[in-house]
Amino acid sequence: MVISTALLVVLASGVGSPTTEEGRGRLCIAAARPPEKIAGQANETGLSVQVDSHAEVPLDFARSVSHPQLELGMRHVVRIRKNGKVVQSFHFRYTAQSTDSFCLFFEPYYAVWQLWAAKDARHICKCAP
Repeated sequence: MVISTALLVVLASGVGSPTTEEGRGRLCIAAARPPEKIAGQANETGLSVQVDSHAEVPLDFARSVSHPQLELGMRHVVRIRKNGKVVQSFHFRYTAQSTDSFCLFFEPYYAVWQLWAAKDARHICKCAP
């Protein structure tokens, strides 16, 4: 099954957050919804996320995971892996018009990845400040 990517970056009106170091952006990887059988699709298990050259982070069904802080001025690559094989990748960048804190999550019904401003995804990402 090919995992499609929907990249939705919700722009924030201001930049800055007391939880990030100067020049660093925050990325929270949301807890994955438990696998379920949806419309004849196979369950999505064995998924992990790798950002830039950092270690892979397996999706956790119990808790959100805070990713190491990332440089604000750089273009970052996200690689989604299933059982170790890259199945999807995309780039993102923290900009002056966006937030410095993002939430990355997998939506299993449509099998898409979404990247939202953390302030708009508090109900999805539960990383500690």
